[in-house]
Amino acid sequence: MAQSSAEPVGTVEVPASEHGSGFPPFNAETFASQLLWLALIFVALYLLMSRIALPRVGSILEARRQRIEEDLAEAQRFKDASDAAIAAHEKALAEARARAQALASETQAKAAAANTVVRVMAWDSRRMSAKSG
Repeated sequence: MAQSSAEPVGTVEVPASEHGSGFPPFNAETFASQLLWLALIFVALYLLMSRIALPRVGSILEARRQRIEEDLAEAQRFKDASDAAIAAHEKALAEARARAQALASETQAKAAAANTVVRVMAWDSRRMSAKSG
């Protein structure tokens, strides 16, 4: 195993006169030029954004809004069409039920009439057989 013989590192202090006078953005000698460049860059970015980027974003948002409105209108048309189809289906179903009910009633009446005829004939045949016998 290798052993290192490292010695502690000490700190070296540099006098303030060699470094300058504090934090550079707050240096009083360059403060005015920094404010000028800040204003120029701000104006340039503002013009760039307002003339190029924001109109593009605005047109994208407008196109999106129009597409959403068209999609909602189309969905409403489909909903109206499906509601009309459902209403037509329910009407046809009600008419079919009414026809089926009328047919069932008619068939029931015919069956009752046929049953009455059969009873009368059976009664007549019993009466005839009772007279002949």
